[in-house]
Amino acid sequence: MSLSTGHGIPAYQHPGEVVALTLQGTGRMVVDGKPVDIKPDTTLVIPASASHQVFNTGLEELVLLLIRGLVPASTVG
Repeated sequence: MSLSTGHGIPAYQHPGEVVALTLQGTGRMVVDGKPVDIKPDTTLVIPASASHQVFNTGLEELVLLLIRGLVPASTVG
């Protein structure tokens, strides 16, 4: 994911865990209402179904690598 200076994304949820690694730039991620400042080499593990939102607060492009965990299919017993 990349965001230009001053831009952000709306809050969203993913049914599995998400690992977010900041590759470039600075910003703020809000996870379940709690802000976390991010910079290169910051890694966050976002719990399954947690609300999260990202903002670029820096002077250059914010680049994140997002790895979304798979949600296992439910089994019928």
